[in-house]
Amino acid sequence: MTEDQKPAFVAALTELAALKPGAKLAKESYAAWWNAMRKSWTLEDFKAACEKLAREVEFMPNPFHFEQLCKQSRTTPGEAWTRALEVGRHGGRTSGDALIDKAVQAIVGYRAIGMSEIDKTHFLERRFCEHFESIQGAVEIREELPQIANAQSSQPKLNGPQRLRNALPAVGKILIS
Repeated sequence: MTEDQKPAFVAALTELAALKPGAKLAKESYAAWWNAMRKSWTLEDFKAACEKLAREVEFMPNPFHFEQLCKQSRTTPGEAWTRALEVGRHGGRTSGDALIDKAVQAIVGYRAIGMSEIDKTHFLERRFCEHFESIQGAVEIREELPQIANAQSSQPKLNGPQRLRNALPAVGKILIS
């Protein structure tokens, strides 16, 4: 949201609070709400979420409730697995969704999914779903807090096969820190 939308944001939040028992927002509360919501929400989406939460939550919601609404709109691991299985069974190499492709790569790849026996796919599905949720959460945090992600990426990493003498300095730095 932009600064010129702040009055409409405050009005929507005030309207929501008016419907909730015992909800009274102080001036500081509006600032905290604004800081929590302005970067990741459009005004229209915020108003729509207010309407939904007004109907479905008994007491005054907080930013956590709004974020839970966002998470409900994401692709579920089961939906992602259905897509991955379809791509694998048809000999595809990509689903068109980077998260699904990364989770598939983390387990065995599309070719192995396509060649797996029907009665064994549930093992792949379980592993896929675990990886998909983990990758989805990591991507979300990296996008929202790049300063934290970049701070952690300063650690030296081993990227594939290399001569032992070239790898030892990196291993030593990892073990020391």
